[in-house]
Amino acid sequence: RVMYKSDITNVQHIYVAPYALGTSEPALKSASNVKANVNDSSYGVDVTWNKISSASGYIMEVYTANDAESGNFSSPVKSIEIRKPTTTSSKITRLSAGNYYVYVKEKRGDKVSTNRGTGTKFYINPITSISLDKTSLGMVVGGKNKLTATINPSDTTDNKTLKWSSSNTDVATVDQDGNVTAL
Repeated sequence: RVMYKSDITNVQHIYVAPYALGTSEPALKSASNVKANVNDSSYGVDVTWNKISSASGYIMEVYTANDAESGNFSSPVKSIEIRKPTTTSSKITRLSAGNYYVYVKEKRGDKVSTNRGTGTKFYINPITSISLDKTSLGMVVGGKNKLTATINPSDTTDNKTLKWSSSNTDVATVDQDGNVTAL
């Protein structure tokens, strides 16, 4: 209805909704294009998503894969509030080994979307051990031998870059490929 100034008397407050006449506030959404990149189990998981223009912030929830796949969303492993509507990335830290799903939901004022969307699955599998193919070497001065390291588990999500060093460079040196030279 159109109101004229003459229709309004003794009005304390007028609320004007920022929506077209005859419409209501748009439904809260879940973020699309949610991606999780496990950089290293100890450094965390980088999560990105597409911005929701109507959001005043976001709620990022992490669930075990078992809970998410069975539809049990009663207790997230982590729930992180992102207060900036322009933010489209965050980090999840301190998760133990396992399979997870992450969801990003729109927050508008004090309301939070009940729609989780599809979320994205990720896997954390830290290094448990590193073993060498040889535990001792008998070498002559100037001799060379290559050591090979095996990282367990082989499908770890941790950084697999090895840094080789000798504890006594007067006896032997080792290069970054595991080649030992006897001195």
